[in-house]
Amino acid sequence: YRCIPITIANGAVAAGYSVALENLNGECTYHVPYTAIWGCMSVSFLGFAAVCMYMRDVLSRPRGTDDMHETANVIHSAAMSFLHQEYTWLGPFVFLLWIFLFIAIDGQDNDWKPAASVSQ
Repeated sequence: YRCIPITIANGAVAAGYSVALENLNGECTYHVPYTAIWGCMSVSFLGFAAVCMYMRDVLSRPRGTDDMHETANVIHSAAMSFLHQEYTWLGPFVFLLWIFLFIAIDGQDNDWKPAASVSQ
């Protein structure tokens, strides 16, 4: 296996023949082989290609009668109205919750750090 370097929370770079994630004690906790990463990327690409093919097939078919267009426009406007109303309330709620959690966690004396981040 080959390795993708990962920057650990304390600044060290894990090296070796797999993606290694270390906990705060420096112990290796998880390994992902390079072949598994390429396999996931390949399956994702194939899924995306299938979605593109289905989308092309659906868009190439006839759009329907005038009654169908009118019904689709009514459904579309109702859905957009719902989404606008939902995000009008959900956006500020999520923002206030984020501020509350940031203050609550920041006030505690803990050593929480990001587990790992991809580095160059």
